Order: sequence, then structure tokens, then C-alpha cells
Amino acid sequence: MAKFIAHPTDLVVLTNLLVDASAQPITDWDSHFRRVGPIYGIALSAYTKLLNFLPVTVCGNAALILDDRIVDVASKGVFVELNPLRGLSAYTKDQMYPAYLSCIHKISSDLRVPAENIEFFLFEFGLYIKDAEEPIRVRAHELYEQRGRGDGLALDDWLKAETEIRGVNPV
Repeated sequence: MAKFIAHPTDLVVLTNLLVDASAQPITDWDSHFRRVGPIYGIALSAYTKLLNFLPVTVCGNAALILDDRIVDVASKGVFVELNPLRGLSAYTKDQMYPAYLSCIHKISSDLRVPAENIEFFLFEFGLYIKDAEEPIRVRAHELYEQRGRGDGLALDDWLKAETEIRGVNPV
């Protein structure tokens, strides 16, 4: 059985960071989160959960949870509202946390629903949403099949399928 082995001061450092964050808003996310890095077992997902439960303000927005499931949904490009998060990935999520907060809070404001509801939707239901281009791929392949599998017209098939599916002519 694996044992949790952490430096004895990790809990003290984590507690102090959370107390500081509760006392005054986090305005410099990068330098704040850099102090979390050395704490064993605490990555962005766990830390944003703690910030959210307190609650804490980060760069002008209430903290929300950001974990790999939400990163995956945002990176699929299914929701146009998440376009500001196009660069969000497993490699950029730590630095993009303030942009994530800003985007989700804007959507929340536009829809007049709590930001936590948007976060929950992305976490719970977002993984079940198909790739936005899947129906276009399927239709383009059908067109290819209908043409007798002739090569050289893949782009034409794609554009025709996109027009049929989305109802607009692509640029």
C-alpha cells in the first residue's frame, strides 16, 4: 500500500497560502500558484477545489474548480463560448486559470446563471457531448462513398457536408 509522504512543512505552507487567499484576493496568480508547486500531492485541480470551497477571489473572479475533465471539454472546441480558452491544455492550465475564471464568469453573466452551474455542466455533462465536427466527418465520408471513393475531392466533400450540416456556406 502506498503511503502519503510529504514534507512536514507542506501542511503549514498550504494552510498559510489558503489563509492568505481568504484574507485578501489573489491578484498575481502566477506568483501565488508558484508557491503551491512544491507542496506534495497538490496540483491545480486539488488547489482550485480548496480555493472554491473557501471561497476566494482570483484576479477579480470567484475561484472555480478546474480539473482535467473541464480542460478536455474546453479543448474540444464544441462550445463557441469557450473560444477564449482555445489554448487551454494539460500543459497550460496552471497559467490559464485566470483566463478560465474570466471566461466562465462572463458566460455566467450572459446566461444569468451561477458560474458554478456552468462549471458543473462542463464537468458532469460536457464529456458526453460529441465532437462538433463528427457529423461533418460522417457526411463527408458518405459523399466520398457516393462518388465511388474517387480521390482528390476530400475538401469538396468536407465543404459540402459542412454546408449541409451547419446550414451555412463555409468561408
